[in-house]
Amino acid sequence: DEALTLFQNGQLNKAKDICLEIIKVQPNNFDILHLLGLIAFQTKDYLKSVEIINKAIQIKPDYAEIYDFRAIVLIHLKKFEEAVESWNRAIKIKPDYAEAHYNRGNALRELNKIEAAIASYDQAIKIKHNFAEAHYNRGNALRELKKIEPAIASYDKAIQIKPDYAEAYNNRGSVFFDLNKMESAIASYDKAIQIKPDYAEAYYNRGNAL
Repeated sequence: DEALTLFQNGQLNKAKDICLEIIKVQPNNFDILHLLGLIAFQTKDYLKSVEIINKAIQIKPDYAEIYDFRAIVLIHLKKFEEAVESWNRAIKIKPDYAEAHYNRGNALRELNKIEAAIASYDQAIKIKHNFAEAHYNRGNALRELKKIEPAIASYDKAIQIKPDYAEAYNNRGSVFFDLNKMESAIASYDKAIQIKPDYAEAYYNRGNAL
């Protein structure tokens, strides 16, 4: 409990020292290994984090969340295929794990597997209807496939769920820009800037539209 409190307060080295003392006595303590993995991740020692997480998985191989965490670390190592496999394991254990479906979709987009990414976003949305980020990234994937109207519908849904979603307004503006609907594009960029006054990309895009 003390180590966890220190971790939550950002005192990572002190938390790590306590964890290492506990591991000497209880080398198979899943919670402590999980926390050590988190500490390594926070300090950007991603290789060490994966190594520790793999030990934790050996102790508790049916815990979906640890595979999700492992995949996130793998993404930071640019190991997208391995990350997808890790999310597949999480989903096999917990089929209604909306965040794992969503995260897998993001990794599949990095691998340029756009149709598969959309299928993952669709599954996340089916489980968690008001998943604004899944609607948003679904819109981004659809835009990559030049499926313009469905992309706009996805951005609109993301904005309906999260009215202050500046990125969704910005990207919706860019779809209107692609359609040569400049007034609509400018209106979307304006909204993005209203929500996020330091949004440089939206100002840039607005300038192009003007």
